[in-house]
Amino acid sequence: MDLALGVAPSDALALARSRFARALFPEGHGAPDRAGPLSLRPHQLDASRIVVALLRRFGGAVLADPVGTGKTRIALEVARQHTAITVVCPAVLRSMWSQSLKDAHLSASLLSMESMNRTTSVAARGGLVIVDEAHHFRNPGTQRRAALETLAWGQDILLLTATPVHNHDRDLASLCALFLGARAFGLPIAALHQLVCRRSEEELALPLPAVAPPVWIACPAAVRVLEQIVALPPPLPPSDGGTAEALGTLVLVRQYCSSLAALRAALHRRLHLAITMETRLRAGVYPSRHEVRRWLLGSASVQLQLGLDSTTDSCEGLLEYLRDHTDGVRALRTLLDECDDHDRFDQVNRIIAMHRDERVVLFTHSADTAHSLFAALKTRWRCALLTGSHGLVASGHLPRHEILARFVPSSRLPDDLLRMDVLIATDVVSEGVNLHAASVLVHLDLPWTVARIEQRIGRLRRLGSPHSEVRQYALQPPHASEKLTGVLRRLARKAGLSRRAVGVDPVGFALPASFRRGISRSRGTTSSLQLLRSLLNEWATDDRSLDTSPVVVVAESDVCRGWVAAVQSDCEVILVANEAHGVTREPSTILRLLANAGTAAACDHPEARTAAWSQLDRWLRGKALRESLLLDRLSVDHQQVLRRLSAFATGASRIDRYQRLALTARARELVLQSAGSGAERALRAWLAQMATGPLTAAGIEELMVTLAPRVRAQQPRVVPTVEALLIIVPA
Repeated sequence: MDLALGVAPSDALALARSRFARALFPEGHGAPDRAGPLSLRPHQLDASRIVVALLRRFGGAVLADPVGTGKTRIALEVARQHTAITVVCPAVLRSMWSQSLKDAHLSASLLSMESMNRTTSVAARGGLVIVDEAHHFRNPGTQRRAALETLAWGQDILLLTATPVHNHDRDLASLCALFLGARAFGLPIAALHQLVCRRSEEELALPLPAVAPPVWIACPAAVRVLEQIVALPPPLPPSDGGTAEALGTLVLVRQYCSSLAALRAALHRRLHLAITMETRLRAGVYPSRHEVRRWLLGSASVQLQLGLDSTTDSCEGLLEYLRDHTDGVRALRTLLDECDDHDRFDQVNRIIAMHRDERVVLFTHSADTAHSLFAALKTRWRCALLTGSHGLVASGHLPRHEILARFVPSSRLPDDLLRMDVLIATDVVSEGVNLHAASVLVHLDLPWTVARIEQRIGRLRRLGSPHSEVRQYALQPPHASEKLTGVLRRLARKAGLSRRAVGVDPVGFALPASFRRGISRSRGTTSSLQLLRSLLNEWATDDRSLDTSPVVVVAESDVCRGWVAAVQSDCEVILVANEAHGVTREPSTILRLLANAGTAAACDHPEARTAAWSQLDRWLRGKALRESLLLDRLSVDHQQVLRRLSAFATGASRIDRYQRLALTARARELVLQSAGSGAERALRAWLAQMATGPLTAAGIEELMVTLAPRVRAQQPRVVPTVEALLIIVPA
């Protein structure tokens, strides 16, 4: 950094205030809340500038603002700066994205997340790939992840998710690896946070409804059912069945905690698949890992590993275990014939009756629970059912968009016979759907992770909600006692599940105390960021002077001491401060210093100026070093390819060496410019192809043909410049 301070003009303090205001209001005085055809709030404009800077610098960004704060609109504003746009989203959100793109006057290729399990698409070069609900791609081993890696390679990629971390910090690294490559897994979590735009609700202080703590509703216990689930004979030999047995039992207990209808359906599916498995075993075919997983876990959305590697047991031995297990399942089904869910569903009826003038949403992880409850409620209430596959009303099937239109109408008419007041939905609907017309949320059961609970609440708690509060109820798991809690924890330990694997507790869906701590919220007070925006709005001017020389000014104050700087970095101006504990970007610290300098008078203090400038310089150098870690593209795959190229260039005669050096130099440049897990996948494929024989010029040409069309244009490094430095010294 240039340490020449220059001489501050007499009106340096006023000029410094104007430049600080420009950091939050780059559009000029007043900071209009509009951008193109869409109306954007200030926090959305701020986020769009942050994301644009991240995309320019790193080729990717994670937008992780809380649910309901308008991430779609932010993404559309960012998309304006790209000529080609591809949107990847769950199939249920295609219509929402199609309408949003139309409202924004943008065109894009829309791909459903589910279709990526079957096909691989290639986006236009130099475009932007927007991935909605990106946390579904956090598992690197899935087919859809491989398809996304190919699609996003060489493009800017914007990942939208309110819950980037579900089970472990590795989830965030996995998302960032899409544009950083495998290096992301070796970076500290603090470095990865530089790639995430996430502001807390307290920081944003948006007009969102408050969330009341859940009211827990006791449900009758079927003690014998729980005991018989736990007593089921193991489905596999103990050598490999310990984990499988625990996971299989855990899934059944989870269905039991949802409803007896869900448990009954899970047992039916297990018996049906057992017939197929028995037929294969009699034919001498040992079951695959996938078959055992499907048998024991069924349709449960559990992303857990099943440790089934034993193939030494005879098929006859497995048949014996299979018979014992299925006999136990049949006995459990017979016991269920003596039980029903009437008392449980009566509790739901009472909740709806208490709020008959409000719209109510009932969420469950089980489609079987949803169907059973819909059958019990449809004759009494105007209700609809939405699952991942279809929608139902009392008269029959109805398209998803029409059900949502009836449940969230533009205006509610008392005599509208088509309106819906109760919506029963599975967790598939808890992503990307706006249900702000509802003010009551009922958890029929609790999912594996608190992240899913946040998604449920976020469907109702959104910007534009007409309600001041969202009330919620949660049905306690049957027999929610120390006995059930002990069973669940014992199963979790046996299955090798950590606290982080499935929630705040090994099975947090059955622990009300953990659930209550995880999601209760109240309306916050005015945030430091809001107060800072208000202060800087008063300082904003329409002066767009081209003078870029730094303004350095010292002011006296009796209240605090420190400094604040406005730094131009890439596409944005950032504010940083140092009060006592090091340099920070915390709005509260910046606000405190700027507020005390609002009426201060400038003074001359050369020592303070030199010290502050030196501290800022060190911070900027550290920032550059941290960014360089993120920009290091040399994965193991890159290094292996570069070694092959180097060996090819140096292993030739003196006559051929010059031509080989020229060829490998071009290839080396392309390899170094190729970033992201898609590029690394291509490099691994090339290495495997070249492993069968000596490397040739034709092989290198083939590598260059593969890489060249997908190399992302390198953005020039922008050296940060200081626009203003305000130093507060004791009076």
